[in-house]
Order: sequence, then C-alpha cells, then structure tokens
Amino acid sequence: MISGFFTGELIRKATILATEPMICESIGKVFFMALLLTGSAERAEAVTLKGLESLDPQHPDPEVWLRETATASTQDLDGDLVPQLEELEQAGIILAPELRNVLRLPASARGCFVLRTLAGFRPEFCADLLRLDLDQLDEATCEAAFALAAFSDREVERIRRPHGIPAHSLEALGSST
Repeated sequence: MISGFFTGELIRKATILATEPMICESIGKVFFMALLLTGSAERAEAVTLKGLESLDPQHPDPEVWLRETATASTQDLDGDLVPQLEELEQAGIILAPELRNVLRLPASARGCFVLRTLAGFRPEFCADLLRLDLDQLDEATCEAAFALAAFSDREVERIRRPHGIPAHSLEALGSST
C-alpha cells in the first residue's frame, strides 16, 4: 500500500532487516510519524532511512528505529516544523484523511501532538527532543487536540451545509449517543 511512496533505498535497507518481522510491521508507523513531523515525504523518507541505519543489524529493535527517526525528524529541521506548500500538498495526498489536519497545526503543537499522542513517547523524551519543559509540552499537546477538534467540527459543518443539513443537527447527533 505505502511502498509506492518509498524509494528503492528505503525498501532495500528495510528488506535486509526483513528477517525481523517487527521491522516490516513498523515501516508504516515510522514513516508516517516522520511524515507528520517533517510535512514532507522526501524528508520523511530520509529521516526514516537515517533511523534505520542506526539499528544494530544483529538485533534490530523497532522502538529504537521509531525513537531515532523521531530524533532525526526534529534535528534535521532545526526546529522549523513548517512544511512548504508543495510538500504539504504531497504529504496530504499520502496521509489518511483523519491525519491531514495534523499538518495544519502550528509547528510546536504539531511536534508535541505527534510525538506524545500518536507515537506514544514518554513526556520526558518528547520535552527533551523538542527543547520544552513538561508544562509547555502538556500545554502544546492540549492545544493541538483542541485545534484538531475544531478543524474536525468545521469540516463536518462545511460538508453538511451544502447538503441542507441544519447546523443544530450536529449537536443533536452528539447528544443522542
């Protein structure tokens, strides 16, 4: 499914480690985390490769790959997590619709949300990687969640309006569950 987005280099290197099933299972998770952090398919593949190269070939560990890729994703960008428009459009095509709005988040909130919520890293690791204290990390992660909820509400409302569905029906749906 996603292999069409990878160059031969990433596939070749991942195939070398393919005897470890968890590496094959992790390629999508690692790549999509990098894509959300960098906002660029090209940069995501580069940092995914960089993370892959850091693995011990005798004992490849998918968690190490994920962590090293996260580190490379943030270091290579020098703190600038804002993708270029063309890169953002390309990334949006690759991503599932539910994840596209993550790329619309402000840079710091996006990094916090992706690392803490989607990748599931410990708060201390995320804060250290993003050069934030734990309170700043928590605040930015919460801001991201609220922004994503607002994006989602606006998208639902935008879709409903042209179809003649009243705005108040959204509230009714929420209260009926």
